[in-house]
Amino acid sequence: MLVLGAGSLGGLLAWLLRRAGAEVFLEDSNPSRVRYLVDLGLGWPAGDGLEEWDAALDTVGVEASLRRAVRAVVPGGRVVAVGLGALEAPLPLQELVLGERMVQGSYTFTPEDFVRATALTPEVPEDLVARYPLEAAPEVFRALLEGRIPTPKVVLEHGEV
Repeated sequence: MLVLGAGSLGGLLAWLLRRAGAEVFLEDSNPSRVRYLVDLGLGWPAGDGLEEWDAALDTVGVEASLRRAVRAVVPGGRVVAVGLGALEAPLPLQELVLGERMVQGSYTFTPEDFVRATALTPEVPEDLVARYPLEAAPEVFRALLEGRIPTPKVVLEHGEV
């Protein structure tokens, strides 16, 4: 399975997929984010872009990532769009129709899903989440923008961390 985007959502999905036994390949415009998740054992770099997968998860949600996802899956393959980086994103209809590829959105959860997800919280690897005090927010956001924080998910907490 291909996971497009190695940020917080991509990292958590890669962890869940690996936990379920899936073979995960990661792709992101920032190679250091992919390397971080690979070093955690959550997948492998996607490669040269010529491979095809049975399924692709787009955690980015922009035109380029959706196009990439559709083109990355085998004929009959499935693309699941979970990222909302843009309000609209055209799809490559020729590849979609002629390849009989499926595109599915995934946004919300049921109460049962929420219970299952919260039960997994203690198992999430600590290296997927960086915790900082709320007071450090301006510096943390600067560091995120500059790519100095490799951890996919940042949590700002009130009080001592």
